[in-house]
Amino acid sequence: MSAPYPWQGRPWRKLQNQVQNKSLPHAMLLYGQSGLGKLDFSEALVRSMLCDQPDESGIACGNCQGCRLLAAGSHPDFCYVSTEDESQQIKIDQIRALNEFMELTRQCARYKIGLISKAEALNQNAANSLLKTLEEPPLGTLILLVSSNVGRLPATLRSRCQHVLFTLPKRHESSAWLRTHTRVEDGTFLASALQ
Repeated sequence: MSAPYPWQGRPWRKLQNQVQNKSLPHAMLLYGQSGLGKLDFSEALVRSMLCDQPDESGIACGNCQGCRLLAAGSHPDFCYVSTEDESQQIKIDQIRALNEFMELTRQCARYKIGLISKAEALNQNAANSLLKTLEEPPLGTLILLVSSNVGRLPATLRSRCQHVLFTLPKRHESSAWLRTHTRVEDGTFLASALQ
């Protein structure tokens, strides 16, 4: 499985056009109900933006230095934040580290990218700390917030992001995809879960 999925074509093309036109915002909020592939989509976008030679549709090559560094978890221009261990919150120290990371000079990519998964888990202090960076973003940076419960995010954060809404796929799109990405065992469909 590889995002973007067929039902994510419209937001993918829109964001790729913004990349091409150099009109990408400094922060995006990718939201919608759980299970629609938002995190997969955002990771594909990160791969695309850190790739040295993405194809014409924006899909990362998987072979260049940027792709190899990202796959190894050591890309100097990417920072991932989510809840840690059994914690239900993203804490202020995690966001302070992200803010410091975003202030550093880019090493080898066009953008410095921070990806916050489960953004609704930001505690109040972490949200306030992130707000400072969203209000005065360093040049050449992008922060992606992924949320399945956007109502739990403070309005001040939501208002400083471009919104990308993910909705349920059309029946024909999901059926076609499921036929090629599932198998039948004992009369039961087994499918990989989307995030």
